[in-house]
Amino acid sequence: MTDAVRDEREPAATKAGAVVRRSVLRAAGIGAAAVGLGAALPGGPAAAVGRRAGAPPAGSANLYYTARQVALVPGGSAASVPFEFYNGAATLPGGTADPAVFTFSTPFYTRVPAAGRPHGLTALYENDDPAVPSVYQLAVPRSLGASGRGTPATIGIPFAVQSGAPRELTQASAMIVPTGTDTQGDYSTAHHRFGVLSVADVGV
Repeated sequence: MTDAVRDEREPAATKAGAVVRRSVLRAAGIGAAAVGLGAALPGGPAAAVGRRAGAPPAGSANLYYTARQVALVPGGSAASVPFEFYNGAATLPGGTADPAVFTFSTPFYTRVPAAGRPHGLTALYENDDPAVPSVYQLAVPRSLGASGRGTPATIGIPFAVQSGAPRELTQASAMIVPTGTDTQGDYSTAHHRFGVLSVADVGV
């Protein structure tokens, strides 16, 4: 069967899909040679493309955080939410040499009251609109990880849930990064989400 006859017998959707695939490859800068090479390698074309990216550079710190779950009543009193900051790297016997920076946004219907704020917490953007998150930054003291990779520095941050909030777990994003002479190559563990639980009564 000639190419002309084969082309006539191909469904229109198949030909259209081939055109789209070629357009996507061209837009990504992937030529036919690269695709052909990928087909001959374990994992196919995706593996060939993925191998172009190198591993993140090594860093002296491996910072990450966890946050404990605290139940709050909408319109009720604020409560301190404990954030635990870790340095999982073994390359700094004395811990981090400089303060780390923890940046977070507030979940919807949640605010950080002025009373009880820890030292080193500053507002980057602050408002009382329950539908607009505020953004804060906390300086985490140096020597993080000096007592061991499994020993965190715990800092409480006050949160209050505003009236009208839904009875559920509302979440927001946060990230901790090193500063000064401390470096971190892979930030995969440094960034994730935390939540504040809104309940009808703290006794629930």
